[in-house]
Amino acid sequence: MKASVVALASCQRWNPAWDRVFVTSEDPGVEWRAEFASVGARVEVIPFAHTPPVGFAPTFAGSLYLLDAVDQIALSDYLLLIDPDVLCVGDLSGLLREQGAIAALPLPYGDDHDINRLSRTEAARIHDALGEPRTSVSHYGGEFYGIPSSLRRAVIERAATAWRSALDRYERGLSYFTTEEHIMGFALEGLPTRASTDIVNRIWTAHRFRSVTGNEAALALWHLPAEKERAFAEMHAAVIDRGSWFWTLPQESFVERAGRVAGLHHRKPSRLLKDIAAQARHRIRRK
Repeated sequence: MKASVVALASCQRWNPAWDRVFVTSEDPGVEWRAEFASVGARVEVIPFAHTPPVGFAPTFAGSLYLLDAVDQIALSDYLLLIDPDVLCVGDLSGLLREQGAIAALPLPYGDDHDINRLSRTEAARIHDALGEPRTSVSHYGGEFYGIPSSLRRAVIERAATAWRSALDRYERGLSYFTTEEHIMGFALEGLPTRASTDIVNRIWTAHRFRSVTGNEAALALWHLPAEKERAFAEMHAAVIDRGSWFWTLPQESFVERAGRVAGLHHRKPSRLLKDIAAQARHRIRRK
């Protein structure tokens, strides 16, 4: 929950004109509602209607809740969906100038790479079975989708087609769309979509794997999947203190400070040693 508060607070910091909503299947309680309100966000409780059958999704079953958010969230304008471990570090108004296409983050997986039990090649075969022949399909990360209001109904309808297909193929023992990324991939494949790698990136800062490029300051959104229990926990303390760096630093200084907290650069000695040791162990195991 702390990560969600930080994510929405960061959106408030750099995009105060945007409505911010924490979408959940269960009421978070009075204290968390108050904390979300303190960062200008409201809580919207939406039932988890896309709960998969037992055995359907051994991992990331909760990711399918995104389909309910797309379908039910009470916003009539541009809909930007981000995961709780996404930090906003800049202006997002550029998205509003691209109303003719959905914004999404393409992930550079190979055609035969296993992506939660389904490769892009296998996904293309399912597209074919649904009447849309493809030699290859794009795969987009589930941490970020920007959907203009003019395209939202089409996304909902195409996602519903993919969901029905997934349930049917699962029951028949065939390969199927296993996560919201595959289902949204089908939805987006038939609609105008913009690769938003200039806005957002998935940045790994784990001990064993780092994907930091040094160009993160140019982005507006950082997806930090290894930082929920580290950087986001540390930043939460700053969020609840209105006199902290989180609320007072100018944008360039904010980006530099957030980057240090997240381990993008100038890692603390204790963290640097852990990262080096973990990478060494990983290399030894691979040998």
